[in-house]
Amino acid sequence: MRKPLRICMIPGSTDGVNYYRLATWAYEMRKYRNVHVDLLWFKYEIDPSKPHSWQEDFTSDEPYERYPFISQGEYIRKTIEHFCEVSDVIIWHPVYYGHIYDFFIEMQHKYEKKFVVECDDNYMDVPSWNEAFKSFSPGTGYRRFAIDCMRNSDAVVVTTPHLQDAYSQFNDNVFLLENSLDFKGDRKFIGWDRVSPRKHKGIRLGWIGGRTHFDDLMMVAPALREVLLKHPEVSLTLVNSAFDLSCEALGRKNPLEGLKNVLYVNRSVAINRYAPFMASFGFDVGLAPLVDCNFNRSKSNLRWLEYSALGIPSVCSEVSHYSKTVRNGIDGILIKDNDLQKWQEALDLLIMDQPLREQIGRAAAKRVRRDFNVKHNAPKYARWLKALAKSSAIDFETEEAVAV
Repeated sequence: MRKPLRICMIPGSTDGVNYYRLATWAYEMRKYRNVHVDLLWFKYEIDPSKPHSWQEDFTSDEPYERYPFISQGEYIRKTIEHFCEVSDVIIWHPVYYGHIYDFFIEMQHKYEKKFVVECDDNYMDVPSWNEAFKSFSPGTGYRRFAIDCMRNSDAVVVTTPHLQDAYSQFNDNVFLLENSLDFKGDRKFIGWDRVSPRKHKGIRLGWIGGRTHFDDLMMVAPALREVLLKHPEVSLTLVNSAFDLSCEALGRKNPLEGLKNVLYVNRSVAINRYAPFMASFGFDVGLAPLVDCNFNRSKSNLRWLEYSALGIPSVCSEVSHYSKTVRNGIDGILIKDNDLQKWQEALDLLIMDQPLREQIGRAAAKRVRRDFNVKHNAPKYARWLKALAKSSAIDFETEEAVAV
């Protein structure tokens, strides 16, 4: 009987990044006959709507909720150590604290298993205007430990070719695994095939994402203002951007101020309910602006993937991963050099031409289901992990395939 390939994944927290980069692959590979995946998503069973890093609780003396006879810190340490012992490959999100880095090295030396670090951002080039700059600027502990973690791992997994090049200086084995979506879902996570954009009157431009994209939105805001003034029947919805709040906090004038057709939605949901949350806003056109800088050139095409999964046509900055994956005029529109006039023209075109909107949306949905589907791409990841571990497992048939 073949020995299964045993993989342990240790997300940093319960946020969307850790879902896309670890959990979504874990759920898919669990269907494989000769693969066993353990997902150590600490705190998820307590409150999935609040991202929480186990690294913050590693030294906690507070009793663990399920087993009050041990502390939270003891529970975390014992759990990770157990899976380091029994697994062939252990995949970590980067560590940011000295005592966690020491633990990482201790586990490597003690169990001599294959340790992989998963990175989806460029910690080397965080711009000064990004809120993560204070944590990852040169000389900071977060940056040093994250880089040392990559240097001392057996391999690094990244999202984009640009990030692969950036981290090749720290590790000779950098594996490119582009983001993919789970269309089917399961009892815990709602798949993208189970939702569709809410119907509404008028045309709605939309943006949804993380709050670190303030400068990206600020860049295109003048163009958005002109489009909204020209088309008063069109509305703009900004979800979880905190754009209005950031303008206020930073003392900067909001370029969209005074427009009645702008809706700010400053809230989010747990990642397992994200697909229907996004679909509920009924975007007709999705926005994906990125300031062109080295940090953003390492960013993935995730926003385009999500819009496309719902059949929403996207307008994207022609920056890095967007430029490498989006086919201009076919499954999205790319804006070269972030030309604001071109942004206006592209949005005008999609607003006025409903058949074109629908055509691009259909092509994008078809493309993402074909090329960025976790079901199609997970076998490649499993084969790479098998080769890394030198496991004796030789096939990765799914339960569905076996049933047929």
